[in-house]
Amino acid sequence: MSVLHCSIVHLITDITTISGKSLYPFERTLNTIESPAGRNAWEAQLVDVADGSPNIEGNWRPVSVFVETAMTKILLVEDEERVRSLLKEVLESAGYEIQEASSGKEALQRYAQSRPDLILTDIVMPDTEGIEMIIKIRKNDAKVKIIAMSGGDYLEMAKKLGADGTLTKPFSNQVLLDAVKATLEK
Repeated sequence: MSVLHCSIVHLITDITTISGKSLYPFERTLNTIESPAGRNAWEAQLVDVADGSPNIEGNWRPVSVFVETAMTKILLVEDEERVRSLLKEVLESAGYEIQEASSGKEALQRYAQSRPDLILTDIVMPDTEGIEMIIKIRKNDAKVKIIAMSGGDYLEMAKKLGADGTLTKPFSNQVLLDAVKATLEK
């Protein structure tokens, strides 16, 4: 979880999900609108509590509020430290919260401690390989999203065994971000 501090004067940008919060003593409701998966952009609007309609009088009162944003958690499983570090940097800059693991075995332990929204995993790794990890996770959790990545011929097998998406190495930052977004939206 992260906390975003904002001063609201007018309508700010970007709509997806609305949740109301009461702002005492102004007797108004702040509607926070969560942006797409993992992004920290928010839209806010002051609304009259009495009838729920937007305050169109132009008398917006500036208020300071704390808005908690739930960031999308990704478990990044990659045995090559340099590659893992680069992927982490790209994903964090896009607003995702990253947990790291350097092997399938470590990933299974981290998964048990804190369930991610998405697992981005290499296939060929020491200890427990990505395919074995996908099988073990799918036995217990059919909902978590999984993207398998590899430079080899294992991606079709990963897809058949439960991966929601695949990435063939090497891939660009944009291809990575597009795959993560598309998989989370499935």
